[in-house]
Amino acid sequence: MTLEKEIEKKFVKKVKKDFGAKVVKFKDAAQVGGPDRLILLPGAKAMFIEMKRPDGIVRKPQFRYRRELLALGFPSYICDSWEEAYERVREHA
Repeated sequence: MTLEKEIEKKFVKKVKKDFGAKVVKFKDAAQVGGPDRLILLPGAKAMFIEMKRPDGIVRKPQFRYRRELLALGFPSYICDSWEEAYERVREHA
């Protein structure tokens, strides 16, 4: 079974290399339902990604937090593979 941290590691390495992005890990995000990663792209673009393993469960606080980010105008995604997360970054880069 693929672990969430393995998915994140591959995603972070590729996004930094391909887009010159800064990828910030929110260590206390789980306590409030916040996303795992803040991606800062060149051109003052910001987006959020919650990483899940393929069979991972999205909790209600995570959905609520995502809705709040979207209401503020920030792109926010829940992804279950590094490829899906990478594609979301590519769309916003």
